[in-house]
Amino acid sequence: MPPFVTLLLLCLLMGAASYLSGLAPLSFNLSPHRIRLISSFGIGILVGTALIVIIPEGVETLYSVEGDADDQETYRRAIGISLVIGFVLMFLVDRLPDYLAKRRFAGFSSLPIDMSNLRFSAASTADDLQPGSGPVEGAAQEQAPPAGVSRSVSTSIGLIIHSVSDGIALGASVSSENSALEMIVFLAIMVHKAPASFGFSAVLLREGLPLNKVKRNLAMFAAAAPLGAILTYLIIKVLGASDQQLIQKWTGLLLLFSGGTFLFVSMHAMQELEDEPELPTDTAHSKSAGIDLALTFTGMLFPLLTLLVPDV
Repeated sequence: MPPFVTLLLLCLLMGAASYLSGLAPLSFNLSPHRIRLISSFGIGILVGTALIVIIPEGVETLYSVEGDADDQETYRRAIGISLVIGFVLMFLVDRLPDYLAKRRFAGFSSLPIDMSNLRFSAASTADDLQPGSGPVEGAAQEQAPPAGVSRSVSTSIGLIIHSVSDGIALGASVSSENSALEMIVFLAIMVHKAPASFGFSAVLLREGLPLNKVKRNLAMFAAAAPLGAILTYLIIKVLGASDQQLIQKWTGLLLLFSGGTFLFVSMHAMQELEDEPELPTDTAHSKSAGIDLALTFTGMLFPLLTLLVPDV
């Protein structure tokens, strides 16, 4: 079978499996409590997938490239660099918009104020003045984006970048015409695509995103890897790159970069879980926190099932 046809079939299977897996949490009319439980499990899956599947596969792919002792030392350094680049990239994607927004809204304090808005009767007291009720504060509050929307954007961008990295790795492996490398990369992607999609949609639900927007973001996540794979394959063929060792090395580095982005998104989701407001009663909060802890712990271990998949 021609390599490009093989790539198209792999992309179709990968995209469909990713989208359908993400639809699972959306297929039921869930209460906020059940959404919380599902997303706790999904967050654990994200963490476990990064540590158990993606990063080890990147390391294995990189070290499978033939080389001398100096090359092995270079690979050791490249592993850390690739991981931290992916992690730092997502850190900047997450933090820079908030930083720029704060700088923008900080300028409200110097805006001219219509004195007619400051007319107070003699009977006015300090109790009549509520925080955020003034014209300046009100304008800032009206224009500031909701926290849930900001978090969902960061999560979506992070996992879409991760998905594109997966696609680039797959496209590079297919272009090498090395069937063993091709299957290793494809299986490495497939075994984490389903749990990643499930966790992605569960986290977006928890952040309060409307159902239609969750499906739209899920579709972009599912399509990102196939598009990245096809574009990478075409670029490599147009440029005429044929060094299989070089392609295999960059495939491993891309998987590690992808693991860095994925690790940040999963840790970011865990932090949001801890920052959610507590329940009214201490007893109810303690019970809910215990259930969340158990589900997240179980989700972290769930990707261990992928170790049952036989090596190619």
